[in-house]
Amino acid sequence: MRWLWALAITLLPALGWAQSYPATHSVTGVAADDVLNIRPTPGTSGTPIGALAPHAVGVEVIRVTEDERWGLINAGEGSGWIAMRFLERDGVHEDFPIPASCFGTEPFWTIDLDASGTVTVTSMDGDAIFMAVQTRLQATGRLDRYSLVASNPDMTLHAVIGRQSCNDGMSDREYGLSMDAVLHDPTGYRHWAGCCSLRN
Repeated sequence: MRWLWALAITLLPALGWAQSYPATHSVTGVAADDVLNIRPTPGTSGTPIGALAPHAVGVEVIRVTEDERWGLINAGEGSGWIAMRFLERDGVHEDFPIPASCFGTEPFWTIDLDASGTVTVTSMDGDAIFMAVQTRLQATGRLDRYSLVASNPDMTLHAVIGRQSCNDGMSDREYGLSMDAVLHDPTGYRHWAGCCSLRN
């Protein structure tokens, strides 16, 4: 009996990880002369509010319905639903939610996380600042929390990324990642909080 319990504990993180969102997908199974409709609600009854090309890639699904048949994506200044049977998970962000673009408002800022290990920090009143990732970690015992440290000779960034619902406060778009970033440079410390979107 103990070995069954041990096996369950071992498999639970892997099973939870396999179902984690947000995640990027590729459109599949749609005819070349057709499109994949984006609906206002999960189901086929609503009038489409947009569409994806038959070979679209890097489609970020924020979350899925309980039956996993429909996935929420951002479209324009809002969000809509697409049929998951026409999407294939691409596995780009399975180990860590990078590459991604994170941002906040009032004041406006962006932090771009590149797959190469480069972090680009841009504030509303400043030029782009480039840093190199020193380390990135997944939280012990949590599949939904990540951290990274990046720096250059003049600035250090400590950031925590969480898989949770996030809103930019300016649109009806929904995001599946949040970021808390603490930056330190000769002028002092700054704490930015915002949302992130996965990209390929």
